[in-house]
Amino acid sequence: MIQTRAFHRILHMLVSKEFYEVYVKLPPADQTPKEILGDQRFYPFFANCRGAVDGSLLDAFVCTADMA
Repeated sequence: MIQTRAFHRILHMLVSKEFYEVYVKLPPADQTPKEILGDQRFYPFFANCRGAVDGSLLDAFVCTADMA
């Protein structure tokens, strides 16, 4: 039960307006990253997509007090 609460707290933090305004930087809408343009596996399928295609991850940690 504690793990579920911790997961939901982290999830709500990640989708909050405050988090996005500070930590999330989207690429310009009119610019296709060179990694997509130069790879036939991605282009033209992801030509107009925005966001991470490179396997980017966000580190998340649960406080020791909240661990089971």
